Amino acid sequence: MQKDTVPAELTALAFDFFYWFSRFEFALKENKYLKNHAEGATALPGWDEFVEKHIGGRG
Repeated sequence: MQKDTVPAELTALAFDFFYWFSRFEFALKENKYLKNHAEGATALPGWDEFVEKHIGGRG
């Protein structure tokens, strides 16, 4: 698939997905849900910590 052959509807859906996904990851980091809480560590979103707190254990 080439970029110029991607339907406009799919382009819009992909944009919406990445827009909201990035906003949610920002919110995780802003609220201190981080993979690594060490000072100076790269701020990567802590999805597992969020899930554990709000949904509970997996499986």
